[in-house]
Amino acid sequence: MRRLILILLFSIFLVGCTNSDATINTLEKSGYTDITTGGYDFLGCGQDDLSSTKFEAINPSGQNVSGTVCCGIFKKCTIRF
Repeated sequence: MRRLILILLFSIFLVGCTNSDATINTLEKSGYTDITTGGYDFLGCGQDDLSSTKFEAINPSGQNVSGTVCCGIFKKCTIRF
């Protein structure tokens, strides 16, 4: 039972570490289209980032790309591939 509670708490924590709205906003401002957001990217961002959201989209050149958008408190969101 204790193990199940820990797994649930960990899952809730990870869900809170994504930010689909900021991811879509950041990508749209950079010219990306057909954006699909995913879940948390464990190793995609730095330790100072609060959210880490996977995505797939079409870049301004028309190519399919995937990556992670990382957002922090004192910095803007950044796109990582």
